[in-house]
Amino acid sequence: MVKPERLIYLPCESYRERWSEVVSGPDGMFERRLKHSGIPFAVYRPDEELKTIKSGAVMDTVERCRWGFRQALQVVSGIEKGFIQPGRDVIYWEDFWAPGIEMIPYCQSLKFGSSPKNWVPMYAFCHAQSVDPNDFTAPMAWWMRRFEKGIANVLSGIFTAAPELCKMLWEGHVVECDGYDEEGKPKTKATAVGTVFDATVLETIKPYSSDKYEVPTVVFSSRWDREKDPNFFMSLADQVLQERKYIRFIVCTGHSELRSNDKELVQRAESLVGKYPHRFVIAPGLDKDGYYGILNASHCQFNCALQDFVSYTLLEATYYGAAPLYPRRLTFPAALHHNAKHLYDPGNLQDAKDKLYALLDSPPATYEFVYRKYEDSVQRMLQVMGFGVPPVESLKTVLKYERELSSL
Repeated sequence: MVKPERLIYLPCESYRERWSEVVSGPDGMFERRLKHSGIPFAVYRPDEELKTIKSGAVMDTVERCRWGFRQALQVVSGIEKGFIQPGRDVIYWEDFWAPGIEMIPYCQSLKFGSSPKNWVPMYAFCHAQSVDPNDFTAPMAWWMRRFEKGIANVLSGIFTAAPELCKMLWEGHVVECDGYDEEGKPKTKATAVGTVFDATVLETIKPYSSDKYEVPTVVFSSRWDREKDPNFFMSLADQVLQERKYIRFIVCTGHSELRSNDKELVQRAESLVGKYPHRFVIAPGLDKDGYYGILNASHCQFNCALQDFVSYTLLEATYYGAAPLYPRRLTFPAALHHNAKHLYDPGNLQDAKDKLYALLDSPPATYEFVYRKYEDSVQRMLQVMGFGVPPVESLKTVLKYERELSSL
């Protein structure tokens, strides 16, 4: 089998409010890991403007369409002109849900024939989609699922942050079973590789705050949407602030004001601001310097998400030394090495409060063990795509090894 020589990288648009600013932008985390691997690549980035989300939730509705269609046009043009060729190139979409992606197999069928064996292979990273019952797209499954199946059919492979999403893609019939592994689990096009991370990018950013706050501070950095369950966080904060008046809670957002897909969540947050002035704080309009400054100065980062796969916010917070406290569900136990002091029983306010107090009362610690394993995520993708890169352990092996260590 001939190994490919070059990756055609189709990044997400960079948003001020989202992870894509540091992952997808020029010399961002993905590009740095590509350079680290030594693999030649070409980037199809329609522009280098840092964008803001004006409508929609996770990405801007209009910009996602505009960006995806322009990338698809660039790829089609590259295939037509012979710049992108089978046997040499591999196409990689940073988001599985990419408007215009269907034009690539259409173009390849006309250019190279109907057999995908003669095409330029195409891969994509799936962040969630409608197969996740708690994702914002889940209510759209009645129409979206057919499109998801179509996209999966024309992809050579799909990458995810965690095995749990691979299972959801199979159980949701988005991907088909191609046999079973030695553990009896289905083999499909979906491969868990981990979340993309590179600490050297964060080393270049100078947070506004370089020292820990004098007041023990708990930061919430997820979106303020239903699927992140901020109601649980607010219930926790309400109890804690009645018991320990010297603790502070900060809610971070890159928007000019706190936004949510549930207005009642915003209203409750505003009432807590009034009830606990200077102790329950909403920090709006944060750029990355300001956001990372809060992470760097905070003592604990709290998560209670119903929907999340590893979470960029976890990796960023642990890099800056904020002790993570996450529910014992989804991908979090594996990401946190099944370390009991960082995991609380889901929905259990008393357990969450006890674990929070223990972390706030503990001396500072480093959490490299959380994010370092994800610095090999891009290398794992390149291995699956067939590039000649030095081998790294699969995510499955790494997570199993860490679980065994945690039981010692």
